[in-house]
Amino acid sequence: MDRAWYWKAGFIAAVALVAVWALVPSVTYFRLPPAERNEASVFEQARPKWAPAKHLNLGLDLQGGIHLVMSLRSNAPCARKPCAVPRRSPPSSTARR
Repeated sequence: MDRAWYWKAGFIAAVALVAVWALVPSVTYFRLPPAERNEASVFEQARPKWAPAKHLNLGLDLQGGIHLVMSLRSNAPCARKPCAVPRRSPPSSTARR
């Protein structure tokens, strides 16, 4: 009987356990009320002692994000110069080999 799947299953279980261990402080941090999240003493009391001391910092996109609107004034470039696109000559057949 082939027992290679034991190693694969063990490796997957080990990676899953390490991921859960690393995420425990973040889950603890976000379960705190928003007013108490930035107080280190409250977080230290709520965090299990076996868990890592630092939680994951969320980027702006996960914190609530930034609403960025970009627009283009399409007539502005044409007002200064003619908007003609220069034509390129087709490549000559002698340049390719």
